[in-house]
Amino acid sequence: VSRDTSLGRYITKLFDEAKELEEKASKAVQVLERLKKELVEVEEKQRRSEEEVKTSVKAVARRSWFERFHWTLTTGRKPVIGGRDASQNETIVRKYLKDHYLFFHADIPGASVVVTPPMDDLLEVYQVAQFAAAYSRAWKIGIHAIDVYYVRGEQVSKQPPSGQYLAKGSFMVYGKREYVRNIRLELAIGCRKDGDVYRAVVAPPRSAPLLAEKYVVVTPGNVEKNKLAKEIAKLGKCSIDDIMAVLPGPSRISEEGRGSPIPWEEVEQIFATW
Repeated sequence: VSRDTSLGRYITKLFDEAKELEEKASKAVQVLERLKKELVEVEEKQRRSEEEVKTSVKAVARRSWFERFHWTLTTGRKPVIGGRDASQNETIVRKYLKDHYLFFHADIPGASVVVTPPMDDLLEVYQVAQFAAAYSRAWKIGIHAIDVYYVRGEQVSKQPPSGQYLAKGSFMVYGKREYVRNIRLELAIGCRKDGDVYRAVVAPPRSAPLLAEKYVVVTPGNVEKNKLAKEIAKLGKCSIDDIMAVLPGPSRISEEGRGSPIPWEEVEQIFATW
């Protein structure tokens, strides 16, 4: 202490310096606490980001031949395929429609060709007809019921009468047609998990429990496909795009259901009998 400095002034100076240091220390603690909080927030964001990456990166499965088409199973585990467009309708008739198989088509222009092995159970016939009705223009224009006809494969031909022309995806049907009348348009859509792979699946409502643990039944409505797909995606981890690909058109959810899906290997074995 300088001889020129009184003890009182010196004590005051020390007090001021101590107060200043205390304020600095307090600010340092505040800064430290803020930095700790920011670090926790950054770590949480990083964790969420990693989780989002994990959930968004789904395993890509080898696609079975029938997955390129609309496909499903009946309650009797009969395999069913349908064309997604005119080109696939052509492919199905040329490559997969055998003479003794059954050809289904909604009684309206602009519909999926639906094919299945022969069956005698009228309940299963109704289910296939319901599948054919769903993937027709009737759904898109808001019709809630329609007739569906079916014939044997040998009655279907790409050969038009002399002097006529058949557009791509069109066919001639010869002989008697069997009709399933007044089919209600409704379809079950769900998401199944096979290992690390998630698949959007569709089925007539009665056979949906064979394919999905959780599913919804949809009917023609006014909810656009992308909006409804987001809602259905909450059932599992299927992609919105995959769900949109199987929705027939604007729809509404009429009910929800649960099932006990058979193993994917069994689904493949069923279609291997084609």
